[in-house]
Amino acid sequence: MTRDEAYLLGLFHNGGCLLLAMKDPKGYLKTFAYLNTYPVSGIKKEMGQYLTNHMDVGLLLGQKWKLFVDMLNAILLHHSAELNHPNDRLRGMVSMLKIANVFVSEVSFGSYMTDEANGYLEVAREDLMISKEVVNEVRHSLIAFA
Repeated sequence: MTRDEAYLLGLFHNGGCLLLAMKDPKGYLKTFAYLNTYPVSGIKKEMGQYLTNHMDVGLLLGQKWKLFVDMLNAILLHHSAELNHPNDRLRGMVSMLKIANVFVSEVSFGSYMTDEANGYLEVAREDLMISKEVVNEVRHSLIAFA
């Protein structure tokens, strides 16, 4: 994955959140905060409130912008508890999004690191074969610059 592709994926992966927030600004803020704390089970809450989720809406947005198929699939799957997919590129994209989501939630939004969020991060870290030390180094660097 190139830097440009990673940047584009980072910009678009939560595009569905923006569109849902436009429809329900006050209500979606609470849902988004819950998603930051509970990245897997929070999708059920989102589905219950909106009869869709930000990944499905983000997929439509990404299709409109003609993103690559792997990016569209990563947008669709980035809140999966585990991803046992044979496409290494797709698994890598999803795992990068998972790690970024946890870091942004923790550093930018001050979200509490629940067991669910830690498990979500751990699955992504193992999939990318990144040591815990490297993950903590990145986390501390982000906190220092936040």
